[in-house]
Amino acid sequence: MVVVTIHPFTKIKHLYSIDTSLRSNYLMMQNKTTLFNVLQTLLFGLIAFLFWSNIYPAHLHFHEQFQLFNYSTAYFNETISLPGGIAHYISRFIVQFYYDSFLGPLSLTFTLLILQLLFALFLHILPSVSNKRINYTITFLPSIAIWGFLLNADAMPYLLIASILNLALVLIGISIKSASKRVVFEAISACLLFFISGGTFILYICLMASWEIIKYRETGKGVGIFFILLAATLSWLGIIAIGTLFYNYPYSLLLDSIGSYRYPTMDYSEKYVAMFVFLLVGIYFMSGISNKIMLRRLPATIAVVCMGILSAVYIYNLIDTQEESVLEYDYLTRTKQWDQIITKASQKAPSIEWELVCLNLAMAQKGTLCDKLFAYPQKGRASLLPIYEQDYMSPQFAGEAYLSIGLINTAQRFFFEAMEAIPDYQKSSRCYQRLATTNIVNGRYEVAALYLKKLSRTLYYREWANNMHHHLYNDTLIANDQELGPLRKGLFDKDFFMNEYKLEPVLLNLLNQYPNNNVAWQYLFALCLMDKNLNQLEYAVNLYLNIYPEAKLPVHVQEALLMQWLQTNNSLDGLPWQIDNQVKERLMQFVNALNQSPSTKEKVARKQFNNTFWCYALFG
Repeated sequence: MVVVTIHPFTKIKHLYSIDTSLRSNYLMMQNKTTLFNVLQTLLFGLIAFLFWSNIYPAHLHFHEQFQLFNYSTAYFNETISLPGGIAHYISRFIVQFYYDSFLGPLSLTFTLLILQLLFALFLHILPSVSNKRINYTITFLPSIAIWGFLLNADAMPYLLIASILNLALVLIGISIKSASKRVVFEAISACLLFFISGGTFILYICLMASWEIIKYRETGKGVGIFFILLAATLSWLGIIAIGTLFYNYPYSLLLDSIGSYRYPTMDYSEKYVAMFVFLLVGIYFMSGISNKIMLRRLPATIAVVCMGILSAVYIYNLIDTQEESVLEYDYLTRTKQWDQIITKASQKAPSIEWELVCLNLAMAQKGTLCDKLFAYPQKGRASLLPIYEQDYMSPQFAGEAYLSIGLINTAQRFFFEAMEAIPDYQKSSRCYQRLATTNIVNGRYEVAALYLKKLSRTLYYREWANNMHHHLYNDTLIANDQELGPLRKGLFDKDFFMNEYKLEPVLLNLLNQYPNNNVAWQYLFALCLMDKNLNQLEYAVNLYLNIYPEAKLPVHVQEALLMQWLQTNNSLDGLPWQIDNQVKERLMQFVNALNQSPSTKEKVARKQFNNTFWCYALFG
């Protein structure tokens, strides 16, 4: 029998080659996992940015206009004096960038990624959490849940900032190995978090209590689960009880996360969904359950894809396209993008009263209001000049129309009342702009200076405020200004009774003061048309033609005058107005169509002549 002896050095060399091969394979797998995780983060960031910049940008612009972030010590002190003041201040700092169509979505996307990356730190801090693909995908769920919450127009990013602050302290807390030091840290940080992030510090207490229970079950050392829960509950209630000594808020409101929703006394179910997901994912990682889930590559990939699909479905179901459309109309009106408003309406006809207010104002600015008024489904006078409603949104829509017409004091009242009706008692940058404008036009320079001083301490309104500051006490500069000049010329020289339900006499007084106000002429004609008040329309037209004898009358005005004429005349001979032949021919077609189909005349009229005054006058 032959005995083969292997040299020890050969054995070591063989084992070393096996170990090197395994290590190489392990590092390769780790690199692939790391690359996959990085790609997930980049993909999430890209999707979030594209969503907020292309699908939901108007919601961000909407948020920005209902706050006035000031770079001043007084504003800082005022904000941090609120429960969760630091979170409030950071949130409002980020919201100011929502003014910009690029930086707004970018800042929100960046904040969502910070929350996701903080959850990803669980994979590195806790040895019980394996760096698996599915675990990394789970770190996106809290950000997605808060994303869904933010889809509501009244949901504030405060909850997102507060969640980041809470999670950051949780990560610090679970990193402390010494139980005694950790308990001291938990007690101090819980108190601080109440003042930093408000009622959301309950998230921190729940996660740290869960961590203490997990450590107790692992080691068997400690005061027991019951006493841990009791201490957490007493800490939560006790800290809030102490908070009532510092804040003039009801106990019930301090229990909640004040500032996460624009209406302090109202709630939104998606807020609690976001908080629940936050806690669930945190406990999932701390408990070590994540390390017990064994999935091969294909099932893990399928699980990741399923989570992505479910998240997309969740977000999709919360998207309110009608609300986004209204807010987009509002933003385009605020920034005076009249052509874009008309283009948007031509693609899809507006159906909400506020959208129609913006569209009609845009057509008036372009000089086509009474040519295309009935091309869209109008809702009476409210589609032109709505009356005041005690709300923080609708007065701004109406205020823009009143300001463009030249009814300065009415516009000023609407914008002031809108700002005072903001549910969370903030000031509005947009309203400050408009109130500064109306006070400059009225010559109340001391009041205008106060608004401009505040705006000059902002990021995006500083340049406008500094420019407007030069107009104070300078009537010549105001008269030559493209916006302020016409408004100053149209100021009333005497007081009168303002009746929002009967605006025609008001507009006639305004036009008598400043006949060159083309927007006011169009609104005067449109109101007469909307009310079917042909006698008032005829009077306004004759007054208009006395000033502009060569002017061409708008199409709908011609249609109404023809109807008025035929009520007392049998033919079109002797018309005192210049009516286009095309309008006369269309009238004959309209009459013939109704005579040929007496039983279905309304259906015929709406199908062929729905965009005419005649159809509106007869069938509404």
